[in-house]
Amino acid sequence: MPRKGYKQTPEHRAKHAAALKGKPRSAAVRANLIECNRTRVWSAESRAKISAARKGKRLSEEHKAKISIKIKGHKTSLETRAKIAAAHRGMKHTQEARAKVAAARRGTKASLETRAKMSAARRGDKHPLWRGGISREPYGWEWSKELREVIRQRDGHRCQLCGRSQTECKRVLSIHHIDYDKQNNDPANLIALCSRCHSQTNIHRDHWAIVFGSKRTEQSILEMVGQTTNKKRGLLKGDETCQQLLWRTCPRQ
Repeated sequence: MPRKGYKQTPEHRAKHAAALKGKPRSAAVRANLIECNRTRVWSAESRAKISAARKGKRLSEEHKAKISIKIKGHKTSLETRAKIAAAHRGMKHTQEARAKVAAARRGTKASLETRAKMSAARRGDKHPLWRGGISREPYGWEWSKELREVIRQRDGHRCQLCGRSQTECKRVLSIHHIDYDKQNNDPANLIALCSRCHSQTNIHRDHWAIVFGSKRTEQSILEMVGQTTNKKRGLLKGDETCQQLLWRTCPRQ
């Protein structure tokens, strides 16, 4: 039994490793090692050494297959999940790491069962963007198919954030409320966005309200009603239905 604090020389370690190479450990020995390491707390110095020793090393396909078989069916405890989540909270992947993850996932499709589980895990108040069910609130009486089409025509059937046309998007443009108030259907508060850009407005709402508010002022909307800007904005000159609808929804002076 080596005395406490004794450190083996690199030569001794090499001999020991060579002697053990190829010899499988018994199930009892492996269980004992797992139990010992389960409660063991590694120092920052030890972690750094382990990390440096493993850096650049890649597992063989055979090794990966063994690990996959070993952990198949294993379920991580809620406590462990909470620890992992806390450790990852606030971390940001580098552009290189993101590119690698995207390349690894490209072409892969989740099964229907997996998709159902993912959907259930983020449904309702479990979703990080949940705001108390405000999406189910009713729109104002002015909100209609005709009004939405007028706003698309006014914006030239182009997304007012990325600039893509409705034809390029291959679907009808969404109409976004700048102040996020579904009762406020004043044309000055409405703007056409593609579905991709519209989904971005669910977060950082104060930021987007400022960005789109600068694009759509009451003065610019009132000018659009006039014939001088109708042609530029894509509105049909002399289209009384569109002009009357804009006049009806604009605030009275």
